[in-house]
Amino acid sequence: FRIDIPQIIAALDVSVISSSRGEGLTVSVVEGMAMAKPVVSTAVAGNPEFVHDRQTGMLVEPGNMQAMADAMLYLIENPDEAAAIGGRAFEFVKDKVDNRKRSQRFVDLYRSIMQRKGFN
Repeated sequence: FRIDIPQIIAALDVSVISSSRGEGLTVSVVEGMAMAKPVVSTAVAGNPEFVHDRQTGMLVEPGNMQAMADAMLYLIENPDEAAAIGGRAFEFVKDKVDNRKRSQRFVDLYRSIMQRKGFN
């Protein structure tokens, strides 16, 4: 158990998630993105819903160690691109996990359903 996870993530150049099978959306993905870190993740379970290749992170197939190493090296060797990916990741995750924005999307969805059914 660690209580210094924010400090650890802050010290990272790249956040790497190497899960080999589905775990839902890996919380580590969201944590790294929320701290504007470029993420390299395997394309398992819900991770591809957040990590869009070369937009909000880099995706690799599970078990492909060469692709994982190549993605990590790319980000380390291209710090400007890594920073841009991290910035886009932050904006993406801020929109997707903000409780007020998520709640408003549900309200909007329910209102549109009610309107289609004739309720005002």
